[in-house]
Amino acid sequence: MKKIFCILFLAAFALTLTGCGGGSGGGGAAPVTSQADQDLVASLVGTWKLSQASKSGSLVPVLPNSAGNVGTITFNSNGTASSVDYTLTTWYAVSPGSLPSENNSYQTTDDAPEISGGTWTASAGKLYTTSSTGETFVNSVEIINGELYQTMSDGTRRVWER
Repeated sequence: MKKIFCILFLAAFALTLTGCGGGSGGGGAAPVTSQADQDLVASLVGTWKLSQASKSGSLVPVLPNSAGNVGTITFNSNGTASSVDYTLTTWYAVSPGSLPSENNSYQTTDDAPEISGGTWTASAGKLYTTSSTGETFVNSVEIINGELYQTMSDGTRRVWER
C-alpha cells in the first residue's frame, strides 16, 4: 500500500511541475499551452524599438535623440527580458518669426537611459513581466503588420518595431 501511495504522490508531483511551465518568471501568468500562446511568445522574441506612443488619445511618432537612440525592449527565448528607457518630451517646432508650436510627436531626450531587466511570458494576448526587483506588470499585446502594439493598464499605448 505504501508503494502505491508513493507512486501516486510522485506522479502527482511530476504533473504539478509540468503544469507550471511555459516561461521563466511571468508574474503569475497562466502557462503557455495553446498554439496561439506559443505563436505569440515566438513572435515577441527579439529586440523592439519604440516608434509611437499615446498622446492625447492618439498614437504619435517617437523621434530619436541626437545619437539616433530610442527606447528598446528585448525579449529572450529563455524568458529573460531587458529594456533601455529614455525620457520622452513633447517636441516643439519653431519657425523664424513665430512662437513655438506643439508638434504631434515625442522627442527622445539625450539624458542617460534607465536600463532594467527581468523575466517575461505571454498568454491569451497578455504580456506578463516581472522586474529584477519583483514588481509585476500585465499589459495587453498584439502583433499587427509586424509591429508590437502594447496597451498598458492605464490605457496608454506604445508601438514597437523591429
